[in-house]
Amino acid sequence: MPTATEFMQIDVEKVSKDLGLVDKGKERGGHGLPRTSAVEPDEHEQAVTNQILGALGLAKNDYDLNLRSYNERLKGLNLDARSSEIRTEARGAVSDFDTEHHSGADALYRLRLNVLDAQRELEEFKVDRGIRRLAHYPESKVFYLGIIALLLLLEVILNGSVFSVGHEFGLIGGIGFAALIAFLNVIVLGIIGSTCFRLVRQPAGGIRALGCLAIPIYLVFVTGLSLLGAHLRNAISKATDEYATLALDTFLANPIAIESATSVLFVIMTIAFALGAAFDFLKMDDPIFGYGERDRKLRLAEEDYRAMKDELVERMKDIREDRVEYMKDELAQLREDLSSHQSIVEHRAQHYSRFKEYMTYLESTANLLIARYRDANRTTRKDAEPTYFSKSWSMERPFAAELGDTSEDIASVRGKVEETSRILEECIAELETHYVDHIHRYNRIDELTREEVKDAQAHQRPE
Repeated sequence: MPTATEFMQIDVEKVSKDLGLVDKGKERGGHGLPRTSAVEPDEHEQAVTNQILGALGLAKNDYDLNLRSYNERLKGLNLDARSSEIRTEARGAVSDFDTEHHSGADALYRLRLNVLDAQRELEEFKVDRGIRRLAHYPESKVFYLGIIALLLLLEVILNGSVFSVGHEFGLIGGIGFAALIAFLNVIVLGIIGSTCFRLVRQPAGGIRALGCLAIPIYLVFVTGLSLLGAHLRNAISKATDEYATLALDTFLANPIAIESATSVLFVIMTIAFALGAAFDFLKMDDPIFGYGERDRKLRLAEEDYRAMKDELVERMKDIREDRVEYMKDELAQLREDLSSHQSIVEHRAQHYSRFKEYMTYLESTANLLIARYRDANRTTRKDAEPTYFSKSWSMERPFAAELGDTSEDIASVRGKVEETSRILEECIAELETHYVDHIHRYNRIDELTREEVKDAQAHQRPE
């Protein structure tokens, strides 16, 4: 805050001595000067007024410099424009908050419809099949897929060691051939087996009967394939190029005629791995076809809905806090600027008052110095003194703009700031109210039912 300049004070005694006012007054008076008929001050009085006017010029420069500083500070505060701008932004903040809510509510409503559709689909599925239990399936299939991968790897390794005996490409050829057998046994037969076992778990009696028929056929097929593999191993071990034909002939002639304990182990291992894979695939999902899929669809829809709602609530909370903090900061800054404005206006008025007082001081000081000259002149005069000796010198005041009523200026700005403060406080309260209402509406979407959706859609249809 600039301070009002302490204008230069005049040392009357020094100026009087420097100009020799007493001595020259007596000297000129003894010569009858200035003449009785003179109407204008002589050069000695003009020397006094010139020195006073010089001091006035310096004071006027200081006054103008500080006045510009005060005015620039007030212009920088610009409380009128800022008050209007803050009011607009505060109202806009409430409007933006509502817009953000409506946009989020629309997205949340659509996700809620997805939940309701998934619920309806799952409920209709359960009713059609007479299901009264919850769906049974693991949260993650990683464990079961790991078991499948382990079975596949073990069978490749074990089969490779078996088929490498007598294979024309040795261990590498045996492992390659074993990999194909392992894929068919663990993956293909595992999936087929799990499907057969699922059939007997279906609600429909006809499908269960089909499962009861399919399981023995599956077991016979797995056993037969295992025995064929054992015959193939025996044929390969005889180092003949026609091992495939030989294996098929011996299998058809006597399937259980296995020549070695290793081949018996091969048969047991193949059956065990196929059945193990079948049960593992069975555990990956609910036994009833489509039940697990529909239940997961509902859970995924509910998770999407819940995640969206949590995100919207958090976003609304962040927006509310940001907007409220912004408005409170603006309110505090506005009140601080109002205090600054009042201080600037008061100091500017004091500066103007001191400058006016200084001009009066300069005028009286000039007349005091002139009076010394005239009094000294009178003591030695024999002629009558000029008529202007009886008149005081009047200093012409330089232009200084009137600042108006300081109290009115301060009161006017304070009124606008208080109005803005009131609006900000109302907007903060309104924002808090809207926040509570918006969260309640989000919660209301949780309670939305399919019947309410149907009613709303029916009312939206054109006549």
